[in-house]
Amino acid sequence: MKENIDLLVQEIIKDNMIQKKFLASEVKKLTEEEENNLDQYINYCSSINVNTKYLADSYNTLVNDSVREQIFFDKHQHYRYTNYQDIKSSIYMNQHYMQYYMHGLAISMFLWPQHRKYMQYFIDTIPKYKRGKYLEIGPGHGLYIKNAIKYCSFDFYEAIDISPTSINLVKLMLKSIIRKNTHYHVHQKYFLTMDNSKKYDAIIMSEVLEHVENPTLYLKKTSKLADTDTYIFITTCINAAMLDHIYLFNSIKHLEDIVSKSGLKIKNKLIIPYKNKTLEESEKLKLPINIAMLLEIL
Repeated sequence: MKENIDLLVQEIIKDNMIQKKFLASEVKKLTEEEENNLDQYINYCSSINVNTKYLADSYNTLVNDSVREQIFFDKHQHYRYTNYQDIKSSIYMNQHYMQYYMHGLAISMFLWPQHRKYMQYFIDTIPKYKRGKYLEIGPGHGLYIKNAIKYCSFDFYEAIDISPTSINLVKLMLKSIIRKNTHYHVHQKYFLTMDNSKKYDAIIMSEVLEHVENPTLYLKKTSKLADTDTYIFITTCINAAMLDHIYLFNSIKHLEDIVSKSGLKIKNKLIIPYKNKTLEESEKLKLPINIAMLLEIL
């Protein structure tokens, strides 16, 4: 294990011993590339004065919040909040919390198996030599667009988010890795207001649908911005509570029905049931399920 990663793990378990066994197991499963990428992310954070202790605190905040919200969900069978306005000021417009949240999520992209599977599915399926325009909605921590720029050949990369904190974090990250002649624009914008006359060659929406009141509108908007050969990559979750999850998908069929009513169809999908459970068991017991979908317009 690289020294940076070992130090991060030790900082995490100082305040959260419950994570010790889990992290020891998951770090061993990292591929060489994943380990190098996590090491690079920690180094990058250090370069912008975000130290290992801060990253550990961010990760623990994410873990503790998710555990608390999942307990609430198990008891009440619904998420704590259902309206964007209920969480806007406390989360998305709260710079202190959003910085913790985004760095914690970034660390989870390496340490949580479902998030590693998401990213690998993205890297494996996104067209490497496709030209044109790439759009990402809700880039959050910036790791998806970072990998798109690393592996792909699009002429222009665009990312939009409602959170000014996320926008600033993504801009900082891209500035540190951007190659010469890469054209990109990261800006604060509401997705549903985008011009329908614009068409994109790749549309990425990772873990957004569960954060909005009406995911059908977001999927319909996606279909309007896509052409027949647009690469559309979307991830979301079922019965997976977080403080800012406001739309509850309660089954795979529930999600698939919404997709089909939005002018889109599923070409391929990656379903990740709860650990050591089948999909059927996960749905019956209302346990968290993660899903990544490749979509196309009807």
